[in-house]
Amino acid sequence: MSALDQVKEAQAANGYSNKTGDKVYTLDECAKLSKEEVKEQFDIATQIKIAKALREGEEVTKATNKKKASIKKAQIAARKAKASSKTTQVKERVKRVKKIVDPAPEKKSAQSSSSSSNCRVCGKPLSRETSVISGIGDICANKIGVSAGMPESDVDTLLEKHQKKVEKRIASLTLDSLTDKYISFEKAWKAVKKTKVSRYAFMVACGGNGAAREPLNKHFQIYFYKGKRYLPASVLKHATDVKAAQR
Repeated sequence: MSALDQVKEAQAANGYSNKTGDKVYTLDECAKLSKEEVKEQFDIATQIKIAKALREGEEVTKATNKKKASIKKAQIAARKAKASSKTTQVKERVKRVKKIVDPAPEKKSAQSSSSSSNCRVCGKPLSRETSVISGIGDICANKIGVSAGMPESDVDTLLEKHQKKVEKRIASLTLDSLTDKYISFEKAWKAVKKTKVSRYAFMVACGGNGAAREPLNKHFQIYFYKGKRYLPASVLKHATDVKAAQR
């Protein structure tokens, strides 16, 4: 029972009799009366008692509200501290990962000038030390013909050829004008997403973010128009193809 309820209960036990003595009012009932009604119903002594009881009730209410506000403030501070702690933990994890993927400057100096924490072909992060040194992931190295121990000049030549090939492919996929035969990449993704496949699987089906690889089929071929990606509108009728290809 709260302090305010205790005050009310103590006052209600005695009650406040009116001048004629034919009715007893509780404190809550007295609080609902106007000043004129209180003067009319009770004598001076009873009026003083009622006023004092009401003041006590108000003070208890204020104290209770203040205590509740203090507790709520402490709870908010605790939640913020917890969130801050989690953020700090995440930042520390990111730092540890960066130390693995992106070595310190003194370690980088011992590597070749071509070393990179991201693949120079696809741009994805590299984790293997040998891949970081060469700047090319194993899968991409196999695709463009880079082998272990190959001179850096030969690697640069293969990268240049690959880049030109990609640029030529993108140029061939660039639209001169946009018609209703094409829909935005995001609209296509919303349709495919309903078949319960991941965005990664959808991206693979489209030949990657930059359309550098062959798509799953012609309906998932990415085209470019004014820097944005589009797919054939026919992809809406073939939204389940990605799911089927995973089986």
